[in-house]
Amino acid sequence: MKSSFDFKSLERFRFLSIGAEPVRRRDIECFQERFGATTMLQVAYATTETRTITEYKIYPTTSWTETLNSVGRVVEGRTIQIQSETGNWLGAGEVGEILIRAQGMPQAYANGSTASQRAYQRQPDGSVFYATGDVGYLDAAGYLFWCGRTDFMVKRNGQKINLLLVEDELRQAPGVEAVAIVCDLNASVQPLIQAFVKPGDLFDLPTVKRWLANRLPILLLPDIYHIIQELPRTQTGKLDRPQLVRLSKETPLGSSVRFGDPANELVNRIKEIWAQELNYPEPIADYDDFFRDLGGDSLLAEACLATLESAIKQPLPMQLAFSYSTPQALAAFIGTPPETGVQCISLNPPVAGRAQLYFIPPLSGDKRIYQGLEDALTDHANLYCLYFSPFTPSGQLRSLTELSDLIAQLINTDSPNLLLGYSFGGILAYEVALRLDQHSPSHGLNRLVLIDTPLYKSHPLSWVLTQDLKRSWRKLQRGIFTREPLHVRANLKQLLTRYYGRLKPSSALLNETNWQQKADFAARSLSQQINLREPIQRPILLIRATDSSFFDRDIQPDYSWQAYTKSWVDEHLVNTNHYHVLNPTHSAKVARILIGILDLEDKI
Repeated sequence: MKSSFDFKSLERFRFLSIGAEPVRRRDIECFQERFGATTMLQVAYATTETRTITEYKIYPTTSWTETLNSVGRVVEGRTIQIQSETGNWLGAGEVGEILIRAQGMPQAYANGSTASQRAYQRQPDGSVFYATGDVGYLDAAGYLFWCGRTDFMVKRNGQKINLLLVEDELRQAPGVEAVAIVCDLNASVQPLIQAFVKPGDLFDLPTVKRWLANRLPILLLPDIYHIIQELPRTQTGKLDRPQLVRLSKETPLGSSVRFGDPANELVNRIKEIWAQELNYPEPIADYDDFFRDLGGDSLLAEACLATLESAIKQPLPMQLAFSYSTPQALAAFIGTPPETGVQCISLNPPVAGRAQLYFIPPLSGDKRIYQGLEDALTDHANLYCLYFSPFTPSGQLRSLTELSDLIAQLINTDSPNLLLGYSFGGILAYEVALRLDQHSPSHGLNRLVLIDTPLYKSHPLSWVLTQDLKRSWRKLQRGIFTREPLHVRANLKQLLTRYYGRLKPSSALLNETNWQQKADFAARSLSQQINLREPIQRPILLIRATDSSFFDRDIQPDYSWQAYTKSWVDEHLVNTNHYHVLNPTHSAKVARILIGILDLEDKI
């Protein structure tokens, strides 16, 4: 396609087939521009074990539709199933591993029993499906959409990331000629996303970082950039990703993370450190975001944090990089005594006369889930994050009542404001609203915003036991038919841990040193203290996901909040699940609802 040859001159050229790499809209448009009307392009999906699985045929006159993003529909003699991580078949539109049943397909590899068990999966009805290792989904019309390999999907801070999405976005950045993404799963803190970039004529790394930060959530931004003259390829022309992994051991060109700040002297010191580590030539403002505005990444952030620690002679927890990403916010955190336990951190320059919007994070200190809302609402309200530490300086877990009282004292009750919480953060927001009602009935809280927050009512123990027995029976059946290891001891230990935690709630000292584990422990322990009692005075805006299966195992997906307000509940449904209700797409929808409320408050 990159050559100048006139393909239309080949009048007898009838057939062109592509199946080694995904085909994008620009590829199809290029084919339609460069080839004659009698040439047909076949886009196919195939494996060595099953041969061709799906296909569709494109001519220069074919009109563009979204189905051309797919790899076609199944051919005769093939059956496609999409399988979840737990081994269940998935429905239309649900992403999972692609499994194939084909006529004449072998039932196992000639050598290697472990590989055979993984690849050739025998189902309870005796049929055998080949596990391709590819990830995708079928739409309602039967078109198969390829989303990558299972090894392209990584978990980072509990969220799944498709590395191909990062790769596709970075490929469009100015000055980037070619790109590939790999992930180092053996990094000490979290998986490191590494970008290999072949630069074009106008390539500038800081510009590319800032460009990408405006288009992707922080979790998806590469931690390390490698500049490379040519991407390695196999003999068949495919990208040689194993070779990239080996190259990733070489010295990177760039990296980063993020932080915040209180007194002017400390704010300025943070700016100096950031400018030095990022080699940033322009003045840094108090509210410039380390990732979004300055193009930073996790390794640079670690370097900034280490330099700052040496400068102020004070240890700084690594999680600051995930919550306080402006000089102003980082300084505010550092300037607050640790025994206080709670802080109100300003997220944008306050403007007189605007409503206040307070975010309560679902886990202590981690406000990244609100990044999309923060970006969309910064021009509509004064934004604040109500940071809380569930542990005392000595490591003792605080009670839910104590935390709610501390947070309520930080809210400006003289100005109109909204209090927002996602998941368990919504429970904390409700408890804070109760405290405000008790302390001052005429307070300025106009609305409580709950995002996918159920009432946290536990299932009866008998129901939990029944479901666990059913799950165990399904695992046993699957193990018998597929000969997979049952891991009886590990599964039994997991069950005993769950029941022990349920029957004996704990608020004792936690010995874990990992921040994420401590935060998860705090959320579980505090959720055991929930006892919704009385209604609040103000209305509730409830935004919840249509798919509540995330909560099914541990609590009842009960959203009947009307009983807990003396006013009314305005409910909005988002067609997704708990994990994705605040992804970039749905955050934009939620932001539009909130902007409508904020505009109404201004008129009042």
